[in-house]
Amino acid sequence: MDDIVAVKEGFCWPAFLFSLVWATFHRLWLFAFSLMGFCSVAFFTLYQQGAKPSFNLIVCFGIFALFGYLANDFRRFKLRRAGYLERGIILAPTVGAAVQRYLNTSIARH
Repeated sequence: MDDIVAVKEGFCWPAFLFSLVWATFHRLWLFAFSLMGFCSVAFFTLYQQGAKPSFNLIVCFGIFALFGYLANDFRRFKLRRAGYLERGIILAPTVGAAVQRYLNTSIARH
């Protein structure tokens, strides 16, 4: 049971709202640093071009929204590189219910 990691499919609200904290919590170090660098470069480039602060805010909002859409995919990629295998997609209302449903179906097969 300790070797099972359930990862949500779809948009990740915590990753959207707290991008850097979420990335570091899940040990996505390279992505956290890349996100900081990308936002900094975008901000300073727009600032040098004379963009209004409201436009900078919209661009950063878009970057964080993109991260919210891709965050769980990055997490799955990291888990695959760590040796985890993707066993399937389980539809469930919570993480605990998904793990329980997976265990029930895998026990039933054996």
